[in-house]
Amino acid sequence: MIRINLLQGAQAPAEASEVVHAASGTPKSALFILLGAVLVVAAHYFYLQRQAANLQQELVRQQAEAVRLNAVKLQFQALTAKQARLSGRIAIIRRLDNRRSGPYDFLVRLGHSVVGTSQLWLTSCVEKRNQVTLTGRALNLNALAYFITRMRGYGFRHVRLGQAREQKSAAGVPEFYFQLQALLASAPAASAPGPRS
Repeated sequence: MIRINLLQGAQAPAEASEVVHAASGTPKSALFILLGAVLVVAAHYFYLQRQAANLQQELVRQQAEAVRLNAVKLQFQALTAKQARLSGRIAIIRRLDNRRSGPYDFLVRLGHSVVGTSQLWLTSCVEKRNQVTLTGRALNLNALAYFITRMRGYGFRHVRLGQAREQKSAAGVPEFYFQLQALLASAPAASAPGPRS
């Protein structure tokens, strides 16, 4: 009799299929590993692409900020140069204003000195720097002395009589021709003598 082992035959293909499954399982897991690696590499690639895009945007933003700051710097330099020019102009204007007020102050002081002396008049006035030379006529020596006192009270210093001579006018009235020299002080005196009674 022939015996057929059915169990063995059924098991043999099972072993063969296990070998086939084992052999076919290795490529599947390798495929899964490969597919996972590709996904990880792709995810990392997209992450790096996003980082590169963010860095590119940041670079563009920083360049725009640098351009803006350079414009602000140029504007600041222009304004600083303009301020320096204007400060120079203001200094020139102040110097000119001080020089302009010098003759005005001199004439005001001289006017106050002459006002109280009705018997005296000036015929010429020369001012060079702070040196003043006055020539004029007085009807008497008291008027001339009072004028010199008033000059000292209004800021004239070192007043000295250069020349004085008496001469009769056409009407026969004695007149004193005089020449005075004085230094003009920088600031007027606080108080001056009052008018003579």
